[in-house]
Amino acid sequence: MRIFRLILIFAISISAQSVDITEYLKKIESGEAESIKKEIESLKSKHPNDASVLYLSALLTENGSEAVTLYSNIYNTYPKSIYADDALFNLFSYYYSIGLYKRADGFLSLLKEKYPSSSLIKLAEGDYSQSENISEEVSESGEPAKEETQYNFTIQAGAFLNVENAKNLSTQFESDGYFTKVYQKSVGGSILNVVLIGQFETESDATPVLDNISKKYNLKGRVIPLKE
Repeated sequence: MRIFRLILIFAISISAQSVDITEYLKKIESGEAESIKKEIESLKSKHPNDASVLYLSALLTENGSEAVTLYSNIYNTYPKSIYADDALFNLFSYYYSIGLYKRADGFLSLLKEKYPSSSLIKLAEGDYSQSENISEEVSESGEPAKEETQYNFTIQAGAFLNVENAKNLSTQFESDGYFTKVYQKSVGGSILNVVLIGQFETESDATPVLDNISKKYNLKGRVIPLKE
């Protein structure tokens, strides 16, 4: 799992109503995250509803889907927190890193709309520019070099006898920014309408997305090879 980019801490202004986590952030930047993990449970017990403590917990969470839940909670519950824009940026970074670019773009748009003065906007846009520049590189033959990603896995989110049910689920995923596809598969003489979501290079890339949609949509999906 990709560890989310840590925020430059020296420009942070600490609210009087929030726990000052500056020293903890400095330790993370210095590679001392393990020492903080021993203290985080105590902090959460003392300050269960503090956005700063939730943010620190999210930074230390190595499970992608759990971190997504924490960052979403920070933004949705504490939109005026000094870490709300950081939470949106990290949501953008997560979905961008696993190739769900439409989903990532939704969080970038939200970051621009809700926090137009955030310095993280330029950083996020820089990620997009860097990826676009790859296609502009020139090969030895003088032709633009094209780096094609080999996708090997997808997520089977559901299979329905009724095609309308499959389309409705697909539409729901698309409205949330996911890439989806519906195809028909013959099983035991019946035609099933299978809903796929996302395209991934490795199975481990798909797993945190599966965990996230399983919780959010209350469904039992599975990671499958694209050739299945």
